Amino acid sequence: MKGLLIKDFYLIFKQLKLFILIIGFLTLLNGGMAQFAIFMCAAFPITAISYDEQSKWNNFAIMLPYKKRDLAISKYILGYLSVFAVAILSILTQFLLSLVRTSPVDFTFSSLFVAAGIGLSFIALEMPIFLKFGVEKGRLAFILYIIFISIGMDLLKQTSTDVYSLLTLHPIFIFLFVLAVNAISIYISTRIQP
Repeated sequence: MKGLLIKDFYLIFKQLKLFILIIGFLTLLNGGMAQFAIFMCAAFPITAISYDEQSKWNNFAIMLPYKKRDLAISKYILGYLSVFAVAILSILTQFLLSLVRTSPVDFTFSSLFVAAGIGLSFIALEMPIFLKFGVEKGRLAFILYIIFISIGMDLLKQTSTDVYSLLTLHPIFIFLFVLAVNAISIYISTRIQP
């Protein structure tokens, strides 16, 4: 597993140097840019899967002593570590900037927590689709999936604002939701991967 993560991080750093610099810069900005940087990191597993497909890595990995389960879980861990690293970087940079700024910092830990929850949920939703269908076919399926989820959330918001606000704003519900969605996603991904 460690070798798979090293491969993926090496690939990300080698291919996306400018992208990583932009993410680092976004953590320095005031407002919602730190949250946007977290969303960008949640796409790293898709990038790794795409490069694996282009280089025919999965054909080579079959000959190595890795199980298909390890190949799937390593992508989840890549996403989790990326999201947590950027969240910690955002907290540190905003704290250091608050020491030197005269204007108030438009940054709250609750907004960062919600952004991290959305990023981790995005990883859980995307991984089974992209691991099963590949990046090219998975994009269309994932766009349709997001449309249905957005419509469902909009209907929930219109019919019951109390339930919607409780599900989207309370940290315990966010944590439990993210935990449940990722557990289900890992279970599905380790069984449907071709």
